[in-house]
Amino acid sequence: MLKRNVKLTVKQKEVLACIIKANPDGSLRDLDQILMNIRYYSTKQSIQFVIRSLIKKGLVVKKGSENRRARRRVLLAPTLFGLEYARSLREKTKDERAGRNMSEKLMTSMSEVLERKSDLDRFKSSSEYDLIIDGG
Repeated sequence: MLKRNVKLTVKQKEVLACIIKANPDGSLRDLDQILMNIRYYSTKQSIQFVIRSLIKKGLVVKKGSENRRARRRVLLAPTLFGLEYARSLREKTKDERAGRNMSEKLMTSMSEVLERKSDLDRFKSSSEYDLIIDGG
């Protein structure tokens, strides 16, 4: 379970997910790789701001640096707390989807019941109903 009550923006959640996903070869991602793999347009400075916020909240840490693409790059990794937080978000999203599905099913069944009731009301107001009730 999560020990802290942390609230993240949509963009912070996406950057955290990108860091957790890592590279296809399993290596940690650097700032430029995160920038290339997020779904929204952002500047490098903006992503740095988001990363600083994630570090401050204890979800991400800097894990040294490496020479990549002819430059020295800082690598980012999720903390254990960051992994737990992401897992709890997935479970919460799954629960919300299940709840929506149940609500949709309930609404569908309610509309079917109302439709049957209106069919029954129409039948009761018809002459066929009178014939059946009166016995012919």
